[in-house]
Amino acid sequence: MRGQLAPIVSFSNNDLFYGINAPFYEEDGTTRLAGTNYRAALYYGLPGSPPASFQRSTADSQPFGTGAGAGYWRSSQIRVPVPGPVPSSQIGLQVRFWDSENGTLLDYGQAERDGGRVGVSAPIVITIDPTPSAVNPMIGLQSASLVPTITLTRGVPNLITKSGFSSGAQLTTLCGVSIGPNRWFRLTSPYAGDALLTTAGSEMDTVMGAFGGSIVSPSTLVPITCNDDFNASVTSSHVRFPVEANTLYLLCVGGKNGATNTVRLSHTLATELQIRRRELNRIELSWPVDATNCMPEAAAGLQGIWRTITNAPVTVTNRKVLNLESGTSDETVYRLRLSPTP
Repeated sequence: MRGQLAPIVSFSNNDLFYGINAPFYEEDGTTRLAGTNYRAALYYGLPGSPPASFQRSTADSQPFGTGAGAGYWRSSQIRVPVPGPVPSSQIGLQVRFWDSENGTLLDYGQAERDGGRVGVSAPIVITIDPTPSAVNPMIGLQSASLVPTITLTRGVPNLITKSGFSSGAQLTTLCGVSIGPNRWFRLTSPYAGDALLTTAGSEMDTVMGAFGGSIVSPSTLVPITCNDDFNASVTSSHVRFPVEANTLYLLCVGGKNGATNTVRLSHTLATELQIRRRELNRIELSWPVDATNCMPEAAAGLQGIWRTITNAPVTVTNRKVLNLESGTSDETVYRLRLSPTP
C-alpha cells in the first residue's frame, strides 16, 4: 500500500445510505446544535490507541446546520493518512466539536484550554476500503453532547440536571462497579477549596468519580476519588476532594449495573468555619474571604436559639476573621448560615 493516496473518509454524521444518523447536542443532551458558531473537526490515529494521541485532519472544521439540518455538520470528504510506520487496514477516528464563540475559538484545543464549550464523540474504528478512490463512511459513529461546565461557588448547593446523550469515550466500570452511559461534567472554581458533589435525587442508582485530565481520552485520566453508595441505605453517590483555583477537573456519573436515567447533581465549594480560643475569655472565628453569602451565628448550647453575630470581621490574607468575647464556663456553639449564591 506504500505510495498510494491516503484513504478518503466521509466526514458526516448523517449518511442514511450507510445507516448513519448521529445528531450532536447541547449540554442538555436533547437540544440539537444549530448554527455556524458550532464547529466539528475530525481526528485520526491507530486503532486501540488513546484518542489523546490522535492527530487532527488538515481539513477545515465544519459548521452545523439549522432547521432540519440542526445537529448535523456540513459533510465533506477528507483524506486521512494512515498512521504508523506500516499502513493498516483500519483507522481510529474521533469527532471533536466546540462553540467557536463567534469565531474567536479557532479549534478544539484552544476551546478546551480556554474553558470553552466542548464535546467529543466516542472513538470508532473503521475498516479501510483498499480501492484508492473509495469513500469510507464513519459507520459506528454515535451521537454526543457538549460537556456541561460547572463553576463551583460557596453557599447553598446548586443543582444541574443531565439526561439525553452524553459525550466522550465511555467508561464501563467506575469504583470497581459496572456502569451504564456516562454523564460527564467539567468542574472549575475561582478559588481553592474542597468540592462537594452529590447525586441525591437522581432517578437511578449512581456511581460517581472525579478525575484530572481531558475529556478527549478518559482512558488516560488521573483518578482523584470515587464513590458508589453514600452509605448502606443510600444509593446516591457523594464525593469531596480538594480543587485548585482556575483548574479544570472532570466528573463522571454512571448508572450502576448499566442503569440509565436522569442525573441530578448538586454541587458547592465547601465553606468551613474555623474556631480557635485565643485567650481565656476570647474566641476567634474565621472563614474564607470569598464566602460572601453567609452569616456567622451563635447559640447558648445545642438547644439554644440562634442569633446573628453583628460584629464586623476583618480580612486577614484570604480569610475573614472575627474576635469575640467568650465566657470561661458557658457553652456557646457557632455556625455559618448559608444563603443561595447571589
